[in-house]
Amino acid sequence: VGMGDSCAPSNNLPYGTAMEANLIQQLTLRGWAVVVTDYEGLGTPGVHTYTVGPSAGRAVLDAARAATRLPEAGLSADTPVGIMGYSQGGQAGSWAAELQGSYAPELKVKGTATGGVPADLLKVADFNNGSYGAGLVFMAAAGQDAAFPELR
Repeated sequence: VGMGDSCAPSNNLPYGTAMEANLIQQLTLRGWAVVVTDYEGLGTPGVHTYTVGPSAGRAVLDAARAATRLPEAGLSADTPVGIMGYSQGGQAGSWAAELQGSYAPELKVKGTATGGVPADLLKVADFNNGSYGAGLVFMAAAGQDAAFPELR
């Protein structure tokens, strides 16, 4: 929903203003534990690395790791993990699935469901160029620049 820290899930979820709050509530009512990450630079120090898949994927896996290690969550290292997301979350979830075997092999990932995945960023940029989604192109450029300053 944006690149500023005020857009971070940790800033919106406590107030019920996150778009995903209803879905999260449905999952918790089923007894599922849910963890949501802010991603690198979103609600955390630095510039948000928007559209940088490996960064987002690692953030998802780190969040799952943290949840399984938090005693108050009542989870364990053997807890089955499911990953889901849409749009930016879909990209993050897809990258998490790709990286899990090498980055977080201890997690018991049982499945991944992602949608609206911006897989081909050049096609996404072309589609949004000159339209109401043009701001996404600038957000992606800022995110890539934050992750890869050597490309300036």
